[in-house]
Amino acid sequence: MRFVALFFTLVILAFAGTMNTLLVLRQNRLMELGKYRQSVQTYFGAEQTRERWMGIYRNNNKIGYTGVTMERIPIADEDFAFQFWSSLDSVFTFDLFGRGKHVAFRGNLMQDNAMRPLELRGKLTLDHSIEISFSGKRDGDRFRLTVRKGDLRLFERELPLEDFHLGDGLTPTLPLAGLEVGDTFQVASFDPILMGRSTVNVEVLSSETRPLGGILVDVFALKSLFRGASSTSWVTRDGTLLRQEFGPPLEGVVLKRENKQRAQKGFR
Repeated sequence: MRFVALFFTLVILAFAGTMNTLLVLRQNRLMELGKYRQSVQTYFGAEQTRERWMGIYRNNNKIGYTGVTMERIPIADEDFAFQFWSSLDSVFTFDLFGRGKHVAFRGNLMQDNAMRPLELRGKLTLDHSIEISFSGKRDGDRFRLTVRKGDLRLFERELPLEDFHLGDGLTPTLPLAGLEVGDTFQVASFDPILMGRSTVNVEVLSSETRPLGGILVDVFALKSLFRGASSTSWVTRDGTLLRQEFGPPLEGVVLKRENKQRAQKGFR
């Protein structure tokens, strides 16, 4: 019996040692990813898919919604390696940058383990009548973007391979978690209004407490700068966006967290 007890003790110690070693190796791999990709991995946590739906309001009147679904897809036979798939669905019912009273944007983006674009597809609809489609594909060390109106190719351009995010026409809301006050991020984003690449700069300003559904929640306040316009977001520790407020030229526009059904109600 003494030998049996010793055997099981050794097995337990070996198991605990192996798990601790794997945990340390995983943490080291996470640290090697860089701040942005590290924050994205923390955003997913143990989940494979995360969704974010926001109602868009202007002066307390609902004018649309924006929603994004992100999926993390493990790469076979590679440790801690993934591809990322994003789907974005946004509708606005106000005059956006002089481009029409109704703007709808739907797109999909596939990214590699370094968050660089592999494939991009989508459509922008202006004022219910003008439809512009776009597609992008990896071409060597560049990303080739093609924009069409029907069968007419409007233009084609090359974009650099870099961290890339699918924007919705407003200020891109990056999938960030594991934040600390003072963190900064600078990430390229596909801009569906300009049909090209724009950069969003994000800074974590402070940690504070805000009411949510009658309870107080610890959040981070983030300031974003995009195309010269600023916005402030409040994000929980796990990366859930609760609210976003915009400055000029979108002053008075507020995004509020809602479920998908409520966000899309009246705009589908």
